Amino acid sequence: MNSVKKIIEKEQQKSKKNPGKANKEKRKEINKTRRGEPIPVAKVVTPKKVKENKRTNLKKKLKKEIEEAS
Repeated sequence: MNSVKKIIEKEQQKSKKNPGKANKEKRKEINKTRRGEPIPVAKVVTPKKVKENKRTNLKKKLKKEIEEAS
């Protein structure tokens, strides 16, 4: 129980040091209820083939530059 009390005390001290955090969370909750949940950002995933092609092109380019330098 002592460890739980210590953790609670630490959290209370943190909240005293940074009162804006609680206010920010309250505002976020109010906005969520008013506006609804935010739309997640769509992820752009590059296909494997495209990555492979880029790598091979880089390798070819490096080989040409090395041959030209030699």
